[in-house]
Amino acid sequence: MNFPDATRSAFLKKYGTFSGRASRSEFWYVLLFLLLILLVIFGVASAISMLPNRGDDWALLFFFLSCVVALLGVTIPVLALIVRRFHDIGLSGWWYFASIFLSNVAFVIIGSGSLEVSLELAELSSSLMSLAVFTVTVWPSTTGVNKYGENPHGKAVVSTFE
Repeated sequence: MNFPDATRSAFLKKYGTFSGRASRSEFWYVLLFLLLILLVIFGVASAISMLPNRGDDWALLFFFLSCVVALLGVTIPVLALIVRRFHDIGLSGWWYFASIFLSNVAFVIIGSGSLEVSLELAELSSSLMSLAVFTVTVWPSTTGVNKYGENPHGKAVVSTFE
C-alpha cells in the first residue's frame, strides 16, 4: 500500500471500521501523514508568531485550536487503524486498550508509595506497554487468512527464512 492509498483508506474508506486487518505500510503511512499535518500546523503557528503586534498570542491560539480540531478528527480513525493492526498479527484489538488501562493502573497503584521510586516504576511500566504496542506495529502480517479476515496484501506473505 502506498502513501495516498493508506491515508484514503484510513480517513475515508475505513474511518470508523474496527474490523478487518491493516498492513504495516498502511499504519506507518498514516502516522507519517499525521506527522506532516502536525509539522504544517507548527509551521503556520511559527509564521504567525513572527507577526508584529501580539503575533505570539494569535500563534498560540491557532496552534491550540488546530491541534484540538486535528485530534478530534483523527482519534477514531487512528484507534480503528491500531485495532486493525493488532488484528493483522492475530491479536484482539482489546489488547491495545488493555495496554492503555494497565499503563494507567500502574501509575495509580505504584503512585501510592514513595514519590521518587513510584514515578520511576510507573514510567518503566508505561514504557514497557508502549514497547509492546510498538512491537505489534512492526510485527509482520500473519500469513493467509486469520480470524479477522484476509491478508491485507492480498496474498500469503512468505518469510525469507522459511
